[in-house]
Amino acid sequence: MLQNVEHYCSPCCCRPPPLCGAVPVDSGFVASARDMVAARVKGPEDEENWILAEVVVYNIASGKYDVDDIDAEEGKEYA
Repeated sequence: MLQNVEHYCSPCCCRPPPLCGAVPVDSGFVASARDMVAARVKGPEDEENWILAEVVVYNIASGKYDVDDIDAEEGKEYA
Protein backbone atom coordinates (compact mmCIF):
# COMPACT_ATOMS: atom_id res chain seq x y z
CA MET A 1 0.00 0.00 0.00
CA LEU A 2 1.47 3.33 -1.01
CA GLN A 3 0.57 6.47 0.86
CA ASN A 4 1.29 10.04 -0.15
CA VAL A 5 2.94 11.80 2.78
CA GLU A 6 3.21 15.56 2.92
CA HIS A 7 6.60 17.06 3.65
CA TYR A 8 7.30 20.15 5.73
CA CYS A 9 8.74 23.29 4.17
CA SER A 10 9.24 26.14 6.62
CA PRO A 11 10.04 29.79 6.15
CA CYS A 12 13.65 30.48 7.09
CA CYS A 13 12.72 31.94 10.49
CA CYS A 14 10.47 29.09 11.73
CA ARG A 15 11.36 25.80 13.40
CA PRO A 16 9.84 22.55 12.08
CA PRO A 17 7.18 20.83 14.22
CA PRO A 18 7.93 17.84 16.52
CA LEU A 19 8.43 14.47 14.80
CA CYS A 20 9.57 16.21 11.61
CA GLY A 21 12.98 14.88 10.66
CA ALA A 22 15.27 14.88 13.70
CA VAL A 23 13.10 17.15 15.85
CA PRO A 24 12.21 15.25 19.06
CA VAL A 25 8.84 15.41 20.77
CA ASP A 26 8.18 16.75 24.26
CA SER A 27 9.20 14.39 27.07
CA GLY A 28 5.56 13.66 27.99
CA PHE A 29 4.45 12.69 24.46
CA VAL A 30 2.45 9.47 24.16
CA ALA A 31 1.45 8.09 20.76
CA SER A 32 -2.26 7.44 20.29
CA ALA A 33 -3.90 4.16 19.38
CA ARG A 34 -3.82 3.59 15.60
CA ASP A 35 -0.73 5.83 15.12
CA MET A 36 1.77 4.37 12.66
CA VAL A 37 5.27 3.98 14.14
CA ALA A 38 8.65 2.42 13.53
CA ALA A 39 9.02 0.10 16.53
CA ARG A 40 12.05 -1.79 17.84
CA VAL A 41 10.85 -5.20 18.98
CA LYS A 42 12.45 -8.38 20.30
CA GLY A 43 11.84 -11.49 18.27
CA PRO A 44 12.51 -15.12 19.05
CA GLU A 45 15.98 -15.65 20.54
CA ASP A 46 15.92 -12.01 21.80
CA GLU A 47 17.22 -10.44 18.57
CA GLU A 48 16.03 -6.86 18.06
CA ASN A 49 14.34 -5.78 14.83
CA TRP A 50 12.72 -2.59 13.55
CA ILE A 51 9.21 -3.04 12.18
CA LEU A 52 6.48 -0.83 10.74
CA ALA A 53 3.66 -1.04 13.26
CA GLU A 54 0.36 0.39 14.42
CA VAL A 55 -0.02 1.38 18.09
CA VAL A 56 -2.63 -0.71 19.92
CA VAL A 57 -2.27 0.77 23.41
CA TYR A 58 0.26 2.46 25.70
CA ASN A 59 0.85 0.71 29.05
CA ILE A 60 1.42 3.45 31.64
CA ALA A 61 2.71 1.02 34.30
CA SER A 62 5.49 -0.40 32.11
CA GLY A 63 6.05 2.67 29.92
CA LYS A 64 5.80 0.46 26.81
CA TYR A 65 3.50 0.21 23.81
CA ASP A 66 1.62 -2.78 22.45
CA VAL A 67 1.87 -2.65 18.66
CA ASP A 68 0.68 -4.68 15.65
CA ASP A 69 3.21 -5.47 12.92
CA ILE A 70 1.42 -4.29 9.79
CA ASP A 71 3.68 -6.29 7.44
CA ALA A 72 3.55 -9.62 9.31
CA GLU A 73 1.17 -12.52 9.19
CA GLU A 74 -2.26 -11.75 10.60
CA GLY A 75 -2.51 -11.67 14.39
CA LYS A 76 1.16 -10.97 15.21
CA GLU A 77 1.37 -8.50 18.10
CA TYR A 78 4.35 -7.27 20.13
CA ALA A 79 4.70 -5.59 23.52
